Amino acid sequence: MAAPEDFSNPFWTPARQEAPQEGPQGETRKQYSSKQPIYRIEMDIGGLGTISAKSKTMTLLEFVVNPESPGTQPTLKLTITPSSCILQMRNKYSESFKNVPGVVYPKQPPAAHLNTLSKKDPTVYWISVDRSNKRFRYGQHLTNFSLTYLDVGLDGDKPFPNWMDTLTSTDVFQDGDSVPTGDLAYDPLPVTMDKPPLVVTDQEISLEDLEKYTRTTFANLPPGCQTLYHNVAGHNITLESPDFPDLGDAIDASCKNQELVCGDMLQKKADDNEFGDKDETYLRITIGNNLGNSPGIPYVMEIWPPGHSSPIHDHGKASAVIKVLYGSIQCSWYDAVQDHRKPIQVGNSVILKKGDVTWLGQKQYQIHKLENPGKTVCITLQCYQFEQSDKVHYEYFDYLDPHNNKKPFTPTSDMAYGKLVAQLRQEWKGKHA
Repeated sequence: MAAPEDFSNPFWTPARQEAPQEGPQGETRKQYSSKQPIYRIEMDIGGLGTISAKSKTMTLLEFVVNPESPGTQPTLKLTITPSSCILQMRNKYSESFKNVPGVVYPKQPPAAHLNTLSKKDPTVYWISVDRSNKRFRYGQHLTNFSLTYLDVGLDGDKPFPNWMDTLTSTDVFQDGDSVPTGDLAYDPLPVTMDKPPLVVTDQEISLEDLEKYTRTTFANLPPGCQTLYHNVAGHNITLESPDFPDLGDAIDASCKNQELVCGDMLQKKADDNEFGDKDETYLRITIGNNLGNSPGIPYVMEIWPPGHSSPIHDHGKASAVIKVLYGSIQCSWYDAVQDHRKPIQVGNSVILKKGDVTWLGQKQYQIHKLENPGKTVCITLQCYQFEQSDKVHYEYFDYLDPHNNKKPFTPTSDMAYGKLVAQLRQEWKGKHA
């Protein structure tokens, strides 16, 4: 099994194996070393795609987006250093690169510089070429809109009205050498809008949802999430079963008393202090068996006492669906889990209430923190599955302790669902005898 540090970014997908090719002849290539060949990313469709590079460089990273006919069509170059991030263009009338006007830094310019805070873990840097919307974007960590660090519209170049269509390949260099193909990844689609976190049925979606994109249906989720959603979205996935309609209330009562089953388990976990903070204590009640297609058992009922939370953690590249069965939970998302680096929150936190369903995938919502802000216990159903494209099956969740040390967590079980329900039934009968 691979070591945790080999998978510091849980969303990584290996690049397609391209045959080494020599870059276009030109002045810009003179600065690069010939120690290794150029591993070029070819775009399936000219002017469309997302190219990512995983790198530990502390000095220089450069993306060069090449046209089909170098020297006669414009070339783009993004240069990233510890103190700068500059997008330039060279057209057929110029022998040198010139800065592209109108560049916007959504998170301020310093955020777009090379990440030098985490020397142990590599950082993912990506660019998005989008001829459909005439845009170029650059970001770090997960390839989604919320982690865009540079954004610019590239319309209005009169001498070349359709010049973005001619962009057909990308070279990536670090410290003067080409980035190896194993550290590159390609997606034929550009980064545009992020999918909403809230999932509803196709009967619930409305024209307003399509306009504002505040909710989505399962059809827009990754394949693994679609499977999980079909399994748990039904009305019978509930704590109010006919033979034990008060199961949620029984769990709430049990958590408040250390002499009862849930309270006893919570106290023992607090004493063990598994995540380094006593408030980061919750119960993992597994349902069913390990099917070999997820990190641990795929269905887990998690029990969150008031004021308790998880640490900031990822999900080992797995897709997931989360359904709230009782109470409410606050979900906050972050950019990365890296050793000795404080993660940055992405977007606003969302409160999910009973019946709400959310999701996470390789590119979005993968890194989060769950916290119960309510006065009663919160009970969620967490469902996990590796995507078919995942050939590693990383069996851990990486989390950050209170000192921002990255550590692997093995998804374990505090008790099986059937056993817990049997004990809760006896407790509840005793309380109401």
